[in-house]
Amino acid sequence: SKPNDIPNHEYIIKINDNPTESKFLEEHHVFGGNSDSTVSVGAYFRDMLVCLMTFKPLRKNKWKIGRMAGICKFEGLEFLLFNAFVKRYNPSFVYARNDLRWDESGKYLSMNFKYLSTKHPNYYFTKEFARFDKMNEQWKDLDRIYDCGSRLFVWSTP
Repeated sequence: SKPNDIPNHEYIIKINDNPTESKFLEEHHVFGGNSDSTVSVGAYFRDMLVCLMTFKPLRKNKWKIGRMAGICKFEGLEFLLFNAFVKRYNPSFVYARNDLRWDESGKYLSMNFKYLSTKHPNYYFTKEFARFDKMNEQWKDLDRIYDCGSRLFVWSTP
């Protein structure tokens, strides 16, 4: 059967180690494997990692979702991964930023997140596929790339 046809109850949800997270993100996330998250929750089907959600602590029981990736779209799996994280770590608040290039606001709303704000488009500098900070003194020789902005959401303990 195709991955999208697998019922959610057939997945095993586990906390992953860093090498597993990095390898999976390198293969399946648009920004690659470097993540500053400290917790990674994955969905497995027949011992194969198929979907991943990462989390980073901010301060005193507040977290943010780092990245989500899967081998294809899995309806509802992000809800299972998020609930597993909440059950194990008992956060008071979880923040999520939605890049408007891939507007998937609906998934956060379906996980009971509340919309907080919209961040206007931003930019960074690049040259030959390397990305540079805005503070780079050589900006005159670099190309400027704009994003589409983002939306900020928050989940809080009911």
